[in-house]
Amino acid sequence: MAAGSIGNIREEVARIETLGTLPKVMTRIMDLVRDPEADALDLAQAISRDPALTLKLLRLVNSAAYGLHRRIMTVPDAVVVLGFDEVERLALSITVIDCLGLDRDSVKLTRQLWRHSLACSVACSVFELRYVTLMPNLRGAHVAGLLHDIGKAVLMQHFPNVYAGALQLAEADAYGICEAEQEVLDGYTHADVGRWVAEQWDLPHALAEAIGGHHEPDIDTIDEPLAHVTHIVDALCNTFGIHSGPGTSGEDINPKSIAMLPIDDDLAAAVRAQLNRHKNLISAVSAGAMF
Repeated sequence: MAAGSIGNIREEVARIETLGTLPKVMTRIMDLVRDPEADALDLAQAISRDPALTLKLLRLVNSAAYGLHRRIMTVPDAVVVLGFDEVERLALSITVIDCLGLDRDSVKLTRQLWRHSLACSVACSVFELRYVTLMPNLRGAHVAGLLHDIGKAVLMQHFPNVYAGALQLAEADAYGICEAEQEVLDGYTHADVGRWVAEQWDLPHALAEAIGGHHEPDIDTIDEPLAHVTHIVDALCNTFGIHSGPGTSGEDINPKSIAMLPIDDDLAAAVRAQLNRHKNLISAVSAGAMF
């Protein structure tokens, strides 16, 4: 494939061997996310079965970026100290980043992308807590927040020369990122790529819809609340200055999404507070402790 050009993008993505199947540990953790009966012991056992994940998780929680006052020696200790949600989010983040890879030529941009994704995951948790009783399909919304930009990670890692053209257009303020991507990807965007990967991994339909529709949740075929909450928190985090990259600062929140999931001052304040509470996690990623 020549620099700056691409064939059939969907076929190219399907041929990436490292994206063939979802890691078993990630499948197990995501099953726990959807299981209201799952407890801390279930999570600790699932993580501990994977020695490489265990090592990376313990290294991260004991890093200077986290600033804990005691050393965490085991996964169950990490769950006790940090809580179920935080350890689950860390484990999923490490696994997804390992699976998608890291382009050493764009480390800064990759860190920015995952910082944004983690912030969206944290923000989704607030909406999930507020609305899950009325909308049970919101269970696991924080996973959608974490994974919504996996298409960007795939493009940066596996099509860096092509994606550089989109970033240049976005950096010049000539386009928003989706418009720029459509220019260089034959009408497709990172959201499309993310949906294809989600389908390839056999993720739940609602999650694939959230990944594929987080910029356009008003399309008639997208009525899943996961798509709308992911769209909202993506826009909110960009508004708060936690961007995923060039061309992401000007997107308005779709009125259909607001109608489904109204945002009042208390909810916005809760999102900010939760982001602040998880700043160690977000800082650890931006400092590179996860890579």
